[in-house]
Amino acid sequence: MTAPMGAMYSAARPGSIIPVGPQQMTVALFGLAIYLFCVHSFKLPIASVGIGIGLIGVLSNPKTVSFPAPLLWMAAFLAWSALGLTLSPYTSEPGYGVVDFLKILLILFVAINSAKTSSQLAVMMGLWVLMFSLYPARGTYFNFLAGISTFGRYGWNFSFENFNDLAAYTIFNLAMAGFLLTGRFPKWVKTSALVACGGFALLIVITQSRGAFLGVVVAFAFMLFRSRSRAKLIRFAGLAALGIALMAPGAVWERFSRMKFLLNTDTISEADSSAEQRWVLLQIASTIAREHLATGVGLGAYSEAHGVYAEERQEWQFGRGNRDAHNMYVSLVAETGLPGLGLFLAMLGSTLLRALRTERALRTRFPIEAEQIRILRFGLIAYLISATFGSFHRVSFLYLYLAVLWSATLLAEQLLSSPGGVSGAIPDTSVKAQLPRRGAFLRRYRTTLPTR
Repeated sequence: MTAPMGAMYSAARPGSIIPVGPQQMTVALFGLAIYLFCVHSFKLPIASVGIGIGLIGVLSNPKTVSFPAPLLWMAAFLAWSALGLTLSPYTSEPGYGVVDFLKILLILFVAINSAKTSSQLAVMMGLWVLMFSLYPARGTYFNFLAGISTFGRYGWNFSFENFNDLAAYTIFNLAMAGFLLTGRFPKWVKTSALVACGGFALLIVITQSRGAFLGVVVAFAFMLFRSRSRAKLIRFAGLAALGIALMAPGAVWERFSRMKFLLNTDTISEADSSAEQRWVLLQIASTIAREHLATGVGLGAYSEAHGVYAEERQEWQFGRGNRDAHNMYVSLVAETGLPGLGLFLAMLGSTLLRALRTERALRTRFPIEAEQIRILRFGLIAYLISATFGSFHRVSFLYLYLAVLWSATLLAEQLLSSPGGVSGAIPDTSVKAQLPRRGAFLRRYRTTLPTR
């Protein structure tokens, strides 16, 4: 007997996406929930406590602990970065960059070992979307409705104060909401996911982040080309575009219309001063990267190196000071060299390629699951496109999302070994299913990820 992958709700409570049983809300997920609350709300300084609880939960059952490819590539990247840091003359605080990424590695380890069942994956995504909706999204919309903006751009506080960063993080939540909308969930879940999708799309627009907007448009165009639900996606996109066009202020479209000037370096100053400044920052970063292709200037040392290089040329005075490169890929080469960039891309590539292979294998027999994996995959692609305009590799959200995509991929892979299954079917490999008689709710199953 089988049950839908999309129907990730508890057998203990019909129609509930957030299970209450101990098999669903584990210690690891509880710790991760604390962490998500802290990094979105900034209400309590106990994010590290949450990860500590999550680590205890993961290690309490060593038989289920896994070290998949993204985790190993991340560890290799960190080891190479630690080696390169010893050769850097720019680090006034030696090792601080490596320490930050060591924390990120720990977060990735906890997250990638937390969602071992479809219910746990739903809990992880549901909690993330909920926290994002309650804090940065709600706060941004409050500012939007109150007219509190900076040159017509809207954001929130703390790490969500930067408009481009906020828009990039919204991409992940837009993709996860799309996953919940596409799956076979209760009606109230799908309705909530639909509202979230529209709200997140508008949020990206009102931040006026050209990088995030470009990433979403390009990724959606590719997803539309591959999807079997083109008509439905086109209808949804049309309605969303109409709503956004009616609600977004005119300054948004004026800013986006100036993107045409970004195609030529001679006209880049006509876009706006921000684009001109970013071009100068990119020139400085490219120079640093070219001169340190082997090991880079050290992980976390770019800002200091930038301050030194910016003083060398008069035409770079627009970018003087300890600044950021505002380009994830150039930043990685500048800090860790070409080998560091290669290891980092291998971490991303291993996740994307496995998701792509699984999606292709699912298309014929399991189109619903294939569509869900496709949405998550293109969410990551959209983020990576936007990263050409920002250094987004230093935040934990990227690695949390990698864990979500990897876990969803492994869960979906189990469908391929399900003989005679139908779309949405996942074999019950963990506990006996409970089937009340006619008039009660449908049989639900839990599925455990392989520990390989």
